[in-house]
Amino acid sequence: MKDYNETLQYLFNLQRLGINLNLARISRVLHLLDNPHNSLMAVHIAGTNGKGSVAAIMDSILRVSGYKTGLYTSPHLYDLRERIRINGNMISEEMTVKITERIREIVGAGLAPALLNEELTFFEFITVMAFIYLAEEGVDIAIVETGMGGRLDATNVLSTPLISVITDIDYDHTDFLGNTMREIAREKGGIIKEKGVVVTTLQHPEVISEIESICKERNAGLIILGRDFYIDIIRSDDKGNIFNLKSNNNLLCDLRIPLIGVHQIINAGVAVEVCLRLRGLGFDITDEGIKEGLDKVEWKGRMEIISESPYILLDGAHNRAGTKALVKTLPYFRYKRLFIVIGILKDKDIAGMIETLVPIADHVTLVRPDVPRGADPKILKDMASIFSKETVIIEDIPSALQKVREKIDKDDMILITGSLFTVAEARRELVDSTQGLMP
Repeated sequence: MKDYNETLQYLFNLQRLGINLNLARISRVLHLLDNPHNSLMAVHIAGTNGKGSVAAIMDSILRVSGYKTGLYTSPHLYDLRERIRINGNMISEEMTVKITERIREIVGAGLAPALLNEELTFFEFITVMAFIYLAEEGVDIAIVETGMGGRLDATNVLSTPLISVITDIDYDHTDFLGNTMREIAREKGGIIKEKGVVVTTLQHPEVISEIESICKERNAGLIILGRDFYIDIIRSDDKGNIFNLKSNNNLLCDLRIPLIGVHQIINAGVAVEVCLRLRGLGFDITDEGIKEGLDKVEWKGRMEIISESPYILLDGAHNRAGTKALVKTLPYFRYKRLFIVIGILKDKDIAGMIETLVPIADHVTLVRPDVPRGADPKILKDMASIFSKETVIIEDIPSALQKVREKIDKDDMILITGSLFTVAEARRELVDSTQGLMP
């Protein structure tokens, strides 16, 4: 394989294997590749919502502070290579092909499958690729986001992260992670290591109880927002957030972040606390570097305004908790009517998301994300029908956006949400067709 498109075809074809939580396969392959991940100094982030934002914020602060950063997140909006970045730059097509070939040589030689009789899943393969690339490029620090869970997540081969982070935990992927908050917290808390350090938010009591229990079992230190460090919100509006943060002997005032929503203040506070803890480990991170890094952070597709007349807002909220956070931010905007375009994956809490979003809308358009996991809009409409809102199905996202834009006035808002896959399709369509918007 020499062509990048052929490489992509091979990689995406691995999605046929679905989700198969197991560390044996990836551990074996990494061993045969001399365990590149063991050379990384890393921060490991798990959670249900906010982990990508925390990762992006930390990356911005550390880059401003002069460090060569590696960032591994998922999913991507447009390009698979978005998942693996160094100093904000995506892995090149050439390196994607080369590293894919190296991994395939190991797998194809029968060394790993001979023992496991299983292929690496899509996420496992990309994780191996990320570890090889970040290690061989010599990043100063790697910020690694889990995929779905924690305990059996492919990224949990990281045995000695500098700090572990657990962002807000809520119901999601219950088929794999459990049906109660405690069960989900046990899975997410699987990233906590013996004698490690964990930073987390002020969570549901059952979640905190479970995280505290794991920390006690593993002699790990636990740092909790609202107990060990504190946030004071100064302003939160459609331009972003301003807040103060107090931690030990540190008081940082007038911290500004352009990400919208109070939930992003929580994420920013966690990211800052982690950076302060890294400072305690010897990293040269100044208060000024934290402020500049916060001010420069970008995280596309998350409460992203791509037009103001009319408002067009994109948010990749993909579960009930995410949509609730989204709804709380809408009063920041002044608009006459709200047109919501919703596309959800079929393995998500469709009922919970519909119950949160549809009642606040003046008009609802239901679409199908162009991925195999995209939910049938008819299922969404059945659930939405009880709210007596004007609701239509237009499965194709570009066509749906065209129809909605024909209905609106400049004083209205279009909100596109339900999945990052939906947001990615919509963003591509709207950015390509709207003057003056950044790609």
